[in-house]
Amino acid sequence: MHELGIARSIVETVLDEAGKAKAGRVVKVTLRIGELAGVLPDSLCFCFELLAKSTIAENATLAINRIPIRAHCSQCQVSFLVSDNRYLCPCCGKTAIELTSGRELQIAHLEIENETD
Repeated sequence: MHELGIARSIVETVLDEAGKAKAGRVVKVTLRIGELAGVLPDSLCFCFELLAKSTIAENATLAINRIPIRAHCSQCQVSFLVSDNRYLCPCCGKTAIELTSGRELQIAHLEIENETD
């Protein structure tokens, strides 16, 4: 289950950034995950919850924005969504395409509450 390793990196990054901001609590973490990233969202959420326990990220909401697979045809210069694993240009039918999205795995946004004095 590589989601555990990914969740560990996310929690470490979130805690590091929250510490820099002197946060009292992490409220929400928003991720951008491409369809080709090979990440199971439910498993990632479970691992995130497990690893965030007893930290300022405990009870933080983990929001996942799925990024579709997009490609660009180098033959006819058309950009398109890839669906049903059809990696062919819908206009010219060629396979000379470049993937432009769908492999992302990023922390897009971090919502925190500052410490109160």
